[in-house]
Parts: sequence; structure tokens; C-alpha cells
Amino acid sequence: MRFYGFGAHELTREAAPNLDLTMDPKLAWALRHRQLFPVDLNKAPRHLLLRVPGLGTKSVERILRIRRWHKLRLEDLVRLHLPLKKLLPPAETEVFINEANGDVGLRRRGSHEYLGSFARAWVIPLGFHPFSFSLGRHTPRLRCGKVIVQRRSWRVGAEELGSDNFTGVSRDLVIAVERLHARRDLPRHIYIRPTEAALRRSGAEGRDKDTKPVYVDLESYLFLEIFHRWLGKAGELEVTETLPDPDHLLWQEKDGRRTFELRTQIIPR
Repeated sequence: MRFYGFGAHELTREAAPNLDLTMDPKLAWALRHRQLFPVDLNKAPRHLLLRVPGLGTKSVERILRIRRWHKLRLEDLVRLHLPLKKLLPPAETEVFINEANGDVGLRRRGSHEYLGSFARAWVIPLGFHPFSFSLGRHTPRLRCGKVIVQRRSWRVGAEELGSDNFTGVSRDLVIAVERLHARRDLPRHIYIRPTEAALRRSGAEGRDKDTKPVYVDLESYLFLEIFHRWLGKAGELEVTETLPDPDHLLWQEKDGRRTFELRTQIIPR
């Protein structure tokens, strides 16, 4: 209240006089005042910027300083470590390749307003994908022409699997995972790893072994135990579709299909 300018009467309602412990108070206020959003970061006054979920007092002051000199760009938001998923709706953007210089950039759909460069402003938190957009519980594929830049992903919490104690060869574990599988529309073949938030809570950020994805086949009991163990340990997992799945791998031999990894590096000019 002291830092963001809220009055006590704004954070609660008569029908619900207590704060919602499952939601950030700023987000709860924003959801009750949807008519004020989205907010234009280049024009909004300071008092309104302070009420944007995800913006702290330091970030707001930095935004105001940048606005004195030039219009805010995507590169500025990345350098400020702002949560782009809250500030830039992915549905309103598209990835494109600048034919003039080969740069991989982002622009608004329709108007093609240039929002910034991926290759020139990479920030890689905790070893995660350098340009990752997330819509929270489920994020669709992100495409650049025929190229899939980002696979479908889900955020799954431990509470979604239930609180049963799955020990030994557990029929209940199979049923619980199958229900989760159907409810969240997960594919059979997935990769899992702890979310950024889970890593920060555990103090394991920056350790490669904790951020590399692990393959899981949801129709194999062995992998169900791995899935359950990782979910219980982290509390929250990032689940990503395996694409291509094992039945569509490019390299095919008589005894089955194979895969390989090709790593490249883009160096901005």
C-alpha cells in the first residue's frame, strides 16, 4: 500500500473482506478493473504503471527514465528483466526474419510494428530457452513460417496429481496420471523439468542438471514413477511436447527410427 499507492478499500471487497492468499493483490485488483488494461508503457502515468502486475517500483522508475530519451522497445523490457508474458500478449505478436540483415525479430501482427530483436537481446535465465513466451497453464506452439520456434507447453502443479501416497507398483498412480493426461490434453511423449519459480524456491537455480529436460512416456509405468518423483520434488513442472515424437523421427533404419542433435549459434553482426 505504501509503495504502490493502493487504499485498503481497493484491495478487498465487502463480499470478500480478506485478501485472497492464492493470488497477488495487484493481480486481483487488475482482474477487477479490466477496463484499465492493457496499459501502454510508453504513455501511462506513474501511478498506473505501479498498479500493473509484475512491475515493481524500481522497474517503474527505470521505465520512466528510459521514456525521457526514447520510446520503450522490446530490448529495453528484456534488459529490465520484466515478465513479458504479462506485458506483451503473445497472440498479438509474430516472429519474423529480417531479410536485409538476417536478424530474428518480433513484430506486432497486422501493423508489423517492430518490437525488437531476439538475437541481439538474449537473456538466458537459469539455462532456459533464450526466448520463451509463456501463457501460464498452457501455451500453444509459436511458429515462424513453417519453423516451430517454441513447442506446446504446460505448467503442472503437484496438487493436480492428488495427495495419495503412491508406493510400490501403484494402480492409483496410473489412474491419477491418466486423469491428468486427459484433463490437460497432454500428448503421450513429453519432456519435463522444474519451472523457473520452482528452481528459485529450491535454491537450485543455475545448475544445469536441474534445468535440462527429461523425457517421459505417459504410457510406460517406469516413466510414470519418474514423472511423479520429479513433480513431488519440484512442486511444479514445465511440461513440453516431444516434437517430433518417436514415430516421426527423420532418421529411419530397419530396426527403428533414430534421432540426433544439431546445435548452432547465432552471432549478431
